[in-house]
Amino acid sequence: IPCVSADHEAGGRMAAEALLECGCKNVLQFVGADHGGGQGDIWPQDWVTTPADQRHIVFQRLMEEHGVQCRCVFEHNLFLSAERARRIAERAFRDAPEVDGIFGADLFAMACLHCALEHGRRVPRDLKIVSYDGTNATQFMTPSLTTVCQPFQDLAEASVRLILQLIQGEPAEEKRLVLPVTLRRGQSTGAM
Repeated sequence: IPCVSADHEAGGRMAAEALLECGCKNVLQFVGADHGGGQGDIWPQDWVTTPADQRHIVFQRLMEEHGVQCRCVFEHNLFLSAERARRIAERAFRDAPEVDGIFGADLFAMACLHCALEHGRRVPRDLKIVSYDGTNATQFMTPSLTTVCQPFQDLAEASVRLILQLIQGEPAEEKRLVLPVTLRRGQSTGAM
């Protein structure tokens, strides 16, 4: 089956490097999906990995290679409400008050930023945050979020082009198309 995706491995590396550059030593990463991957001890046994999970796998590996404690917060519900994200972030801060770095999808990152500020944590002084996806909402946060951005428009165009080829009975030009991600620097990791 043909697959069009962002370069999630590069995205995980970008996020890890951004937090490592800031000197983070105790990081939480929020992993969310509606499926469950057995990728070592950190992944639940029923987790089936997808290309998107590569960002978390690479992130975890790089943190471990640099001696950074990195714990995962798993959420099995892909259709996450803002209220549920907020409750998950609140629980994560309660369970790990010493955390100095956060990595997660935009909604998790925004919920963590909100909770941190509510509890007097200063971002980026006390806590650094890197979000993943690059939805428009991340640009309206204060402080602004450092974000790994997926190329949504290019992903959509490539997917439609591939679907049209298949509908017309043409062979798929490429079975796996991986598009580059970019890092948009924000205030959540320090000076822009």
